[in-house]
Amino acid sequence: MAVVNRPMQGGGADAYGVKRCDDGTWLITVVDGLGHGARGAEAAHTYLRLFRECSCDSLSALMSAIHLGMRATVGAACMIVQVIPDRQQLLYAGIGNVSLALISSSGFRRAQSARGIVGYRQVRIREDVLAWTPGDRLMLHTDGIALPPEGAESLRYGDPIVSAKETAAAYATGKDDALVLVCTLEHLEAVRIEEEQHA
Repeated sequence: MAVVNRPMQGGGADAYGVKRCDDGTWLITVVDGLGHGARGAEAAHTYLRLFRECSCDSLSALMSAIHLGMRATVGAACMIVQVIPDRQQLLYAGIGNVSLALISSSGFRRAQSARGIVGYRQVRIREDVLAWTPGDRLMLHTDGIALPPEGAESLRYGDPIVSAKETAAAYATGKDDALVLVCTLEHLEAVRIEEEQHA
């Protein structure tokens, strides 16, 4: 797994988290705190604390608990993905403008988030599923990355950290914090994370 994070001046509000559940599945999340200053960064920090502390019972239950716990913040957008190795499935739920794509030899599949802001008013939480095969790539990114509809060639091949760097270099808008996460899907026993952060 590789992450490239490019915060704007004054503090970044984009972040990610990874944890393993007792059932052997993995949860991967990307969050974009509202705005890109100190209050957005505080919202992202609160989100990640709740993500780590809350139960893995279900994505909708986890998202609901985080939503309630975020009420005192400015709010955030997020995507949570549960990687289920023994069924070769991705279960995912998202709110706001964090995007997910699954990249395979057959193409580039995007997944949609529900509208809304985590921590603000009522939100509709919807779980969906995607099938994967070993070697496929999961990509999550915030709205500081503007990918073309057909995806990016840099995501299809090579080392994940190289793919993440090339994607950030080519498609970061420069108008907002930008984070891109790239993960090669396998029968995971452990997750090795490579991270590059730009001030």
